Amino acid sequence: MLHKPVVLIYRNNLLPASETFVQKQAEALRDFIPYYVGSRLVQGLQLPQERRIALNQGGLLGLTNELSYKLWGKVSADFIRSLQQLYPALIHAHFAPDGAIALPLAQRLHVSRLRCYHAG
Repeated sequence: MLHKPVVLIYRNNLLPASETFVQKQAEALRDFIPYYVGSRLVQGLQLPQERRIALNQGGLLGLTNELSYKLWGKVSADFIRSLQQLYPALIHAHFAPDGAIALPLAQRLHVSRLRCYHAG
């Protein structure tokens, strides 16, 4: 059985209740398995726990990890390893600011395809 490639759905905040369209689009994909990746989990939509990965897991260490990434593009080796194990084919960022934030992540993962969606 062939496995579907993984797409990382990048959203800075995972995932506000007002962004049901992000989850609906991701879950409707037929050719990819969506994993939700972001800087932090927020109160909002229930994402599949086995397919969500947040840099900030809470506490001072989580906040430090998030700020280090946003300010300097530095991310923990454990976070990178957890994403590398998925062998992502592409990163899909919602909105231009998230695309800019996801760029260092794409570079670290050697993912050459970063797609940014901007509703407007």
